[in-house]
Amino acid sequence: NTSWSLSLNYVLNEQTFKRKNDKQKSNDAASSSLGNWSINISYSFNYSLNDNPGYYNIKLLDSNKYNKQITNTLNLSGNIQFTKKWRLGFTTGYDFTNKMISVSSFDIYRDLHCWEMFFKWRPFGGYRGFEFGINVKSGMLKDLKYNVDKDYREY
Repeated sequence: NTSWSLSLNYVLNEQTFKRKNDKQKSNDAASSSLGNWSINISYSFNYSLNDNPGYYNIKLLDSNKYNKQITNTLNLSGNIQFTKKWRLGFTTGYDFTNKMISVSSFDIYRDLHCWEMFFKWRPFGGYRGFEFGINVKSGMLKDLKYNVDKDYREY
């Protein structure tokens, strides 16, 4: 079995476009300012070559000694924090090998002081549906929660 992979990742955020002097002056202010955002762009290429068990079975007559598998994907995710308590996010991507959009989702998060609430919507793909949850932030009370996870088969 042989495999290798290549991954590239780049993050854009409000700090990316500030000039160097502005970064030094407002370094502390940026972490507490409203409207923080980030976009993450990543590319992944994977190649694997595995033994084909059918090659050794005379009944199957498979002439390929190895199974080759290639994955080639571009992913994009991001979020924006409108206030200290509200955040929106998204995740999507494209699979070049299968020529299709990967599982995509849109998220809304709300900080409720000691509690937190989220809603995630997956509009298309094999995992189409939504997820909603409210839970306590405290690690000691992590089992105190309400979650609903519905996919397209349950509508």
